[in-house]
Amino acid sequence: MILGLHHAQFTIPPEGEAEARRYYLEFMGLKEIAKPTELRRGGFWMLVGAREVHVGTQEGGNRFQLRSHLAYEVTNLEKWRRKIADAGYGIEEPPPFTGHVRFHTRDPFGNLVEFIQRVGDNAFAASGDSDDWEGAD
Repeated sequence: MILGLHHAQFTIPPEGEAEARRYYLEFMGLKEIAKPTELRRGGFWMLVGAREVHVGTQEGGNRFQLRSHLAYEVTNLEKWRRKIADAGYGIEEPPPFTGHVRFHTRDPFGNLVEFIQRVGDNAFAASGDSDDWEGAD
């Protein structure tokens, strides 16, 4: 039986760890969590809501060609859109779908990043990861 999602991982180039920490921890405001000693071989882990996101290091690959991504659920999408644009990151408008508004951007390494907000009747169908609807975002 599958119980749920434990973590998700994406990769950055090995030389990009300091820049990734600035983007994800400082700019986006995510919280770093400790990695087990036996797994400390590059990269870092973060907590997003109640879920872990692991940032691993890997050589090669053109991340700008990949559509795989993580979607960060927010309470104020327009605030994030302005923050991303003001920092000089591009904004992509993916196709809309019912009950959500969203946009895509790319992190400094080309990884696709989605910001998404529930709207309408779906607005209060929270994922259960946060009880703070006013949000720190």
